[in-house]
Amino acid sequence: MPAAIGPAGARVPRSPRARGIATVAIAGLAAILAACGIRIGSIDLRFGNIDASIDSGIGFAWTVVIRDHAEWQRLWRDHDSRVRPSRPLPIVDFGRDIVVAIFLGERPDRCHEVRVERVIIIDDSRIIVRYRELVSPVGAACAQGLSWPAVIVRIPFTDLPVYFERIGTP
Repeated sequence: MPAAIGPAGARVPRSPRARGIATVAIAGLAAILAACGIRIGSIDLRFGNIDASIDSGIGFAWTVVIRDHAEWQRLWRDHDSRVRPSRPLPIVDFGRDIVVAIFLGERPDRCHEVRVERVIIIDDSRIIVRYRELVSPVGAACAQGLSWPAVIVRIPFTDLPVYFERIGTP
């Protein structure tokens, strides 16, 4: 069972039951506030980068949410397939975090990348991951060859639906 780090570095088990109780408590608070006519609005969530690459082994445009270790292993294996030697699977505590990833698909040169700009919880009902494709300015030196830009980040654990929103134009 995944464990979290508690006070003074002690390992505290994160059970599915405890996670369920926390989710119910948050939903209950949101329901009480909604009944009183109070809307939470939007809140920025913290997120942490796991990997950013222009050589993802996933060669098609795709956004994905990963909530368990087996899915994470498959995604990382596919994503890391162009890298030699293979890199170790980054550790993710799925009792505390989930993984969100954006794959842009094939690009004609090495001038493209993708970046998560914000992760927002909206009205305690959904998560929005806002991302941007970045392209080097015209005239900038760009390596020749194809690229497959991707970014993978971790966000706090949630059962809420996650939506992806592309901002800006390349």
